Amino acid sequence: MRDEIKEEMQEILSGWGIWLETCEIQDVRITSASLFQNLQIEFKEKHRMDAEKISADTQNTINQEALIRTTAFDQAKAETETAYSMFASS
Repeated sequence: MRDEIKEEMQEILSGWGIWLETCEIQDVRITSASLFQNLQIEFKEKHRMDAEKISADTQNTINQEALIRTTAFDQAKAETETAYSMFASS
């Protein structure tokens, strides 16, 4: 697109003795709301998926830590009950 614009501008300037060295697009405005939304879909979906993955990873970490704590608690409880029953039967 930039090259086409540069060629058109050079044609206009050809009779003036001016050589157009470069043409840069610095700002683009999308006037169609539906086109703008369609262009943003990929960006929004990628960020939504990243956020869901982070959330799932966080929940997985929380669940693993809870399982470790529960296992340790259950083991300590079983050891205490075993020791209590051995002490009570003596």
